[in-house]
Amino acid sequence: MPGLAPQPSTPVNFDVPAGACDCHVHIIGPPDRFPMVAKRLYTPPPALPEELAAMHQFCHFERVVVVTPSIYGSDNHATYYGMAAFPNYAAIVPLAKAFIAANPDRIVWGTDWPHPSPSPLPGKKFSDVNEDYPIDDGDMLNQLPKWAPDAAIREKILVTNPARLYDFPPVTK
Repeated sequence: MPGLAPQPSTPVNFDVPAGACDCHVHIIGPPDRFPMVAKRLYTPPPALPEELAAMHQFCHFERVVVVTPSIYGSDNHATYYGMAAFPNYAAIVPLAKAFIAANPDRIVWGTDWPHPSPSPLPGKKFSDVNEDYPIDDGDMLNQLPKWAPDAAIREKILVTNPARLYDFPPVTK
């Protein structure tokens, strides 16, 4: 069912400022994978991450805030799917930089691999196996130099701080 989400056709007629943010969008995942709650007010067609990316490119948005639509109730899986498929690392750069600047001696890196889903999908039990979130750990790690441009700070985050926290033996170079 891809290709059903609306796309703009009118070109933007002003210079959209760098860093422009679309602060309220929804990802509507494939219904066979992301079932909607029975008691909902509407049933939209899929609106996939690649369609959102196309719309944002057309409108010159660089940042996005993905919001879970009411059709999923409190289930955020479709939103996580969209965030994983359409990562918006630029939006978290200021926050990551602020945390690192506040106390670089207290920051460590963690991937949360294999990225487990913390709650069952609708209609599933807690004992049923959930799919893990499809996160590209290499892509995530490649964001660290944007948050911490100084190689010495990155070494603290990746080596020195974890060694101190977990009492690892010193690394010999």
